[in-house]
Amino acid sequence: MSSILFCLQFLLSLFDSF
Repeated sequence: MSSILFCLQFLLSLFDSF
């Protein structure tokens, strides 16, 4: 489960860059 949360946070950080 934590892996999914990690992926979500990673995606959020990527979008935050844009």
